[in-house]
Formats: sequence, structure tokens, C-alpha cells
Amino acid sequence: METKIKLSYVLPTFNEIENLDFIFNQIKYLKKNNDLEFIFIDDNSTDGTYEYISNQKNKFNNMRIYKRLDDKGLSKAIKAGFLIAKGEYVVVMDTDGQHEIKTSLNLFNQIEKDKLDIVIASRFLQKSQIENFPLMRLYFSKFGNFLSRISLSSKYSFLTDYLSGCFILKKQSCQEYIKEMETNGFKFLYSLLNQCNGNLKVSELPLHFKKRRSGKSKLDFYNIFIFVVLLINYFFSNFIKNLIF
Repeated sequence: METKIKLSYVLPTFNEIENLDFIFNQIKYLKKNNDLEFIFIDDNSTDGTYEYISNQKNKFNNMRIYKRLDDKGLSKAIKAGFLIAKGEYVVVMDTDGQHEIKTSLNLFNQIEKDKLDIVIASRFLQKSQIENFPLMRLYFSKFGNFLSRISLSSKYSFLTDYLSGCFILKKQSCQEYIKEMETNGFKFLYSLLNQCNGNLKVSELPLHFKKRRSGKSKLDFYNIFIFVVLLINYFFSNFIKNLIF
């Protein structure tokens, strides 16, 4: 009888070859867990990332990798991974070394214990830790979170990190929202919170946000511009809805 998957990891990659040893050194301790799966979604990396992961696949019986040639982007990759995940719960993590597997296990324990739909690993709770975060990135994140708070349902005003890249989702309750939501830009979590309009039960846990191990952040002026436009669009759309209803 086929083992039921309890937890799926969706791990988007784009040119992360120098960070993959760190990722695989963590997941190798979980490879014997038959109720887990690891799904790598690669946006056609040019540095050998896809080939590296493909070679590792032979060492794991619970790993899949997909290369996306068209319609690329971080949020699109996460959505693609979520929709093919078999797990009851889906963890999303970055593959640049800033998120740790042990964080995801804490998220899993919380979402099961409290019967939630989403648990976010927040960089900005009192007990959170941030290693060597560039000042401009920190200002952007805090400003982006402020704009997110005022543009989303008031039910989520207590949250501290709408832009986190590390979170866990209950597949059954989130999948209809994710199927319908637009995935432009790189902030998948914010788009999901907007799409569900306060109807999902959400909580946060502190995140130890580590220094990027190698390579450059994918956050650039273009992605910042797209995110700001998205925020403005959502803000006015929600404002008009509130006036009408």
C-alpha cells in the first residue's frame, strides 16, 4: 500500500549551485521518512543547479525535480510546486541557506496542534533573529510589511511578516485560493493572504533568518517595482470592495 504523504517541501531554485550542499546536508537526515517528499522547482538555472539536483535524486526515494522553461518567476514556481504536492501540508522554503529544515518542523508541529491553515516563520517577532541583513533590505521589508498590513483584511493586522519566504500551508484549505490567485512577482504569501480575504486561520512563529550562504539575492529594482504596483492594485481593489459591500 502506498504511504500517505504527510508533508511536502516545495523548494524553488534558480542558480543556487553553491548553496545546495547546505540544503542536502539537512534533508539527508529526513530521507528515510516515507511520509515526506521534496519537490524542487527549477527555473531553468544556467549554473548547473538542475543537473546537481538530478544527480542527488538517485540517493532519495522521496524527491522530485521539475525544470520550468516558460512563465518563470518565484511565485509561479511555488504555485506549480504546491499544485503537484501530495502532502497534507506543504512547506515553502528558500534554497539559499537562509531557512533551516528545523524551522519547518516547528511550523508543522504548530499547524497540526492548533488546527491552522497557515503558519508563517516571521523575521520580525520579538524572539526572531536576523543575521547580517543589509540595511536597505531591512528598510524595504519593514516598509513592505507596513503597506501589506494596510492593504489586507483587518483580520491579519496582528501579523508581523507578510513577506516571509518560509511558511507552511494546509493543502486542503489553501488549494482553491491558490488555484485562483495571480502569481506575479515574488511574494507568494502576500498574494495568498490577499486572495483568501481573511478566511484562512493564520499564525506566526519566530524565524532564525540566516545569512545567505552564497550568490546574490534575486530581489532587484524590477521585482520591487512589481511588488509595489501589486500592493497599490490590491489596496485600491479592497478599498472599492469595502465601499460597495
